[in-house]
Amino acid sequence: MLRTLVILVWLSSFISIFATPYKGLFVVVTAVATVALFFFPIKYANRETVCETAQKDLSFLGSPLPYLIVAFLAIIGFLLCGH
Repeated sequence: MLRTLVILVWLSSFISIFATPYKGLFVVVTAVATVALFFFPIKYANRETVCETAQKDLSFLGSPLPYLIVAFLAIIGFLLCGH
């Protein structure tokens, strides 16, 4: 799921390099997504471990939500302060 999200971010930011006037922003986002795709491997576990993990509550730092919030705020800040 996370890898699919990173791929979608990469693809949309790559297309945005050519389609928007904010080329520098999307070059940086594409570079970060490329690093995330190739240098953070996905760990696979056996079926029992996945079932046990699925029963536990997701911690706030373990979820992608805080990172998405930080990325969103950084993009908004860049757009507001950049011009």
